[in-house]
Amino acid sequence: MNREGGGGGGQANSQAHAACASCKLQRKRCDSSCELAPFFPASKYKEFQNAHKVFGVSNIQKLLNAVEPGQRSAAAETLLLEGTIRREDPINGSFGIICKLESEVENCKRELYSVNHQLAYFKEREHLMQQKEQLEGFLQAESSLSLHKVRRRFYFRDDGKALDQGYLYESTLEVGEDVKPFDIQSDEIIDFRL
Repeated sequence: MNREGGGGGGQANSQAHAACASCKLQRKRCDSSCELAPFFPASKYKEFQNAHKVFGVSNIQKLLNAVEPGQRSAAAETLLLEGTIRREDPINGSFGIICKLESEVENCKRELYSVNHQLAYFKEREHLMQQKEQLEGFLQAESSLSLHKVRRRFYFRDDGKALDQGYLYESTLEVGEDVKPFDIQSDEIIDFRL
């Protein structure tokens, strides 16, 4: 009976504490004093195998002991991640992923620069189109008004040189009359004193 009781108690104890990934890999009995059990549960067995291939169990223990207790779980996750990445890319590992991400960031920066450049171009184009529409509207409004006759006057000094010239504008058309550009008339009054 002792044999059955002892065996039953051993099974209950093993069910209460499942072997961690490290002990399972090393085929050791895992007890409550196992240092790696909190960081590498049995559910992470495959990830721990990858980390074991890269670092080895003794180095994993050394690395975790070198880290402050509050950061050990993050360090363990990092070791598992590095092992998984090394399995996928044995040459570059996480450095390959970093290079790939940096390349993607540079591509995104170039694309952003191109899009901003195109946006500036189209904004400038829209601004020029608005100016053109305003100018066409202004010219259309001006053409509907009456055209003015321009008379130029020159003022001379006593020595015969021109001092200044001025312009007088007089209306030659009725309001609303259709005007063509070559209908403009000019009367020049020039004083030739020698």
